[in-house]
Amino acid sequence: MTLTILQLFSQYSELKWYRKVYIKRYLPETDTFESDWHDISNYLIDGSVEAVNRELPKDNYSFGKVIVSNCSLTFRNVYGEMSDEDNQNSVFYGYQRHNSQIRIVEGYIDDKTDPDNQVAIEAIVFEGIIDDFQAETTMDYKEKFIAKDKLSILDRYTMTNLGAISSTTIDTIVYEMMNRAIFSKYFTISASNISSGFDASNVDMSQYTGDETILEVLQNLALGHSIFYIDPTDNNFYFKAITPTVAVQYEFKDILAKRIKIDKYMTGADKVIEDWYWKDTNIVALTTVKKYYTSEAINIKGVTNTVQRTNLLTNIRDRNNTKKLHFDVIIPYFPIIKLLDRVSFERTGVIPDDAYLLDIGRLNIDKLREPVGAISLTTADEFYVRAIKHSKLTTTIHVQKV
Repeated sequence: MTLTILQLFSQYSELKWYRKVYIKRYLPETDTFESDWHDISNYLIDGSVEAVNRELPKDNYSFGKVIVSNCSLTFRNVYGEMSDEDNQNSVFYGYQRHNSQIRIVEGYIDDKTDPDNQVAIEAIVFEGIIDDFQAETTMDYKEKFIAKDKLSILDRYTMTNLGAISSTTIDTIVYEMMNRAIFSKYFTISASNISSGFDASNVDMSQYTGDETILEVLQNLALGHSIFYIDPTDNNFYFKAITPTVAVQYEFKDILAKRIKIDKYMTGADKVIEDWYWKDTNIVALTTVKKYYTSEAINIKGVTNTVQRTNLLTNIRDRNNTKKLHFDVIIPYFPIIKLLDRVSFERTGVIPDDAYLLDIGRLNIDKLREPVGAISLTTADEFYVRAIKHSKLTTTIHVQKV
């Protein structure tokens, strides 16, 4: 039976890791893409893909677009195979390199279950759009270019390009804005994936001038309650609340062979905001018993109703006026983890080499010396993932207590 990535991660300390790159080329004449992905991994120079990062904004209220780092790639280009479409030797000849889609797949080879029948266990970690503005050919026969997150196309269009919006709640407005052919050719739009953290009603879209980009308007509509992103594993657009998965997706046990490392451990006081104000109004949501005396003011332009503003401020206050522990966790490469996954950890500290464990010491006690370190975690505490960074054979996740 083939093992899952989680089972491989848990059971074996050495695994065969790999990365593949695929393209789906752009046809400018029809403003479409070819239907199939093509493997160009043989041209990729090992180690040339920089870290792939995904993260929520650092604070707990200025949500909006999930931050996805641009992806820089370098390919062998001895005969112009990876040059742009002007080169007849290029894989892009007859298409257009700029605006073509690119996919990065990473995973492990399961050669433990059946060495004679190796199985690839993989996950899509990035999908983006090639940006030719920064492409370059080097003297050592290499081609470098950058791929951007697909949501970068939201900066190409303004509200004027979309025309009048007839919907009145945040959820229906977002769906009406996004359910356009200019977006759906890049990713899938579904009303079932749009469920904001606070679905304000009677939103007045006339408050936006029309010069704002679609990205700017979505950022404003999401302020304080929602995030939006494209999940590379299913290519769906999501606009949703910051809600962790219902169940714990992964437990990371503190076993010696897979030592987890904890870094940048903070109590959460840095993110506490107790009093909330709506800009240029007397609408407030205050914390009765204050500890840090922090405050913030917001304004979602389209939300003009006093009751809706008050309710939204109260909602944001209740999620931000208490401490929530957060820290980095460094683990062996783990490509399947997602933002908002609920996770737990077992961390007993660093056990000295001369400690006696499990009643086998000559003094017949569990351990002669205590674990070293100020951080202790048990699987009874649950956290959710706020940031992910894959780099070489290491994954760093930033988690916050649920």
